[in-house]
Amino acid sequence: MTIRYSQPVKNAFHSTQINCFWGKTRKTLLQFLVSLCLTLFYATAHGQNLALSATEMTNLGVKYMEATPVLATTSQHFPAQVSVPNSQRHIVQTTQEGVVNSILVAEGDRVKKDQILASVNSPQLITLQTEFLNSYSQLSQASTDMARDKQLFEEGIIAERRYLDTKSRFQQLKTVVDSYLKTMQLAGMDQQAINALKQYRKLDSTLQIRATTDGVVMAQHAVIGQRLVASDVLYEVADLSSLWLEIHVPLSIARTIEPASEVNTCDRDVKATVLTIGKKVHEIDQGVLVRAETLDHADQLTPGEFVEVCFVKQSSTPLYDIPQNAVLRMDGQAQVFTYDGQTIKLQAIHIVSQTATTITVSDAFLSSTKLIFEGVAALKSAWLAQGEN
Repeated sequence: MTIRYSQPVKNAFHSTQINCFWGKTRKTLLQFLVSLCLTLFYATAHGQNLALSATEMTNLGVKYMEATPVLATTSQHFPAQVSVPNSQRHIVQTTQEGVVNSILVAEGDRVKKDQILASVNSPQLITLQTEFLNSYSQLSQASTDMARDKQLFEEGIIAERRYLDTKSRFQQLKTVVDSYLKTMQLAGMDQQAINALKQYRKLDSTLQIRATTDGVVMAQHAVIGQRLVASDVLYEVADLSSLWLEIHVPLSIARTIEPASEVNTCDRDVKATVLTIGKKVHEIDQGVLVRAETLDHADQLTPGEFVEVCFVKQSSTPLYDIPQNAVLRMDGQAQVFTYDGQTIKLQAIHIVSQTATTITVSDAFLSSTKLIFEGVAALKSAWLAQGEN
């Protein structure tokens, strides 16, 4: 049965509304009287539909909206710690003993590959350069000797053995020179500095410490004046273009997650995909580590921080997101009020998942009707009064 107000009652409501429009106290009293009168009218009804005019719905504070269609469901929220993938972590260290002369970057700075980060005064570098120059000079002489003996051998003037001995010496010296070159490059000398050393034979004890990759300085381990030995670490540099989310979830939830599943952060526009699902259960809480890698917007995250995330599961059937405050429970079942433009109905819903603010349901009727999300309490009171009658 559909409930409709008589015209005298409607006129009385409208007259009272006009007289009390400018008074806050009177307006509150009017809303109370309207609710009371509605309850009395509902108490005489016996159907499951209500018919209200736009003014009456406004007086009750009723507002409606379209349910939001979605293609996936989201899980409850889980804590996740942001970390840097192992393959994107790098250390910057010295290959020679020395004293730190200057520090040019600090924690948090962005650096480029081959950028100078610090300088070290290294007496060992002088020794290395001296040995390189001596070996390089010997190599030049050995190259000349080998070319000469090759010509003499081809002319039949010398024996082949002598030519082979000269060639062997050249190859040995070349190996030594290449070794010194590699050591100087690892020490921080670029090709331009090495070429200048060959040409001008000027020794320099300043060792330039350079970045090995693009990234951000995550930690600084040296200060000016500090004495270093070979392999001491000066900086940690990381590429933050993508990050890991290390998520701790109960074992029962982990069993429902699959690799490549989508993960969303709750308070930021960051999406990730599941890489691995741990096989070891933590003894303390019987939880499992699930690791996901960000797909975009990694700059919104900071390594070491904790964020809340949820797992996303795609659905083959139509789903709808509705606000939590639109749902009421009656007779042990979740229900909502809907409005088709003429009447208000109370309809049961089937919950698929829920978060703190929204509920995902699988009810197709939401595609063709409006959902009431405010004024639900007033409508529920009226409905209960109707049932008691």
